[in-house]
Amino acid sequence: MPKIDPAVWASYDIPFVEKCIMEFDDRDKKGSAFRYPQQGGERFDYDFAYFRRGMEHVYQILENITTYLIEQHSENEEWEEIQNSF
Repeated sequence: MPKIDPAVWASYDIPFVEKCIMEFDDRDKKGSAFRYPQQGGERFDYDFAYFRRGMEHVYQILENITTYLIEQHSENEEWEEIQNSF
């Protein structure tokens, strides 16, 4: 967040991402139940269609943040080049 303009940060659905991470952590502290058979994921009753929609939303948010940071980095490099040319 410190590297992102507060108005831009507020436009992202960060509460959803945080809630999603917390829910996964609450159910699977080791991070293996949903990835490996016989590691505990089979004991949960979950809807894969709901998972997919949620994960797509999280992916889009994180992808937008990544794009923003890459663009900011490029702008900073360009500004430094301009400053160094004087």
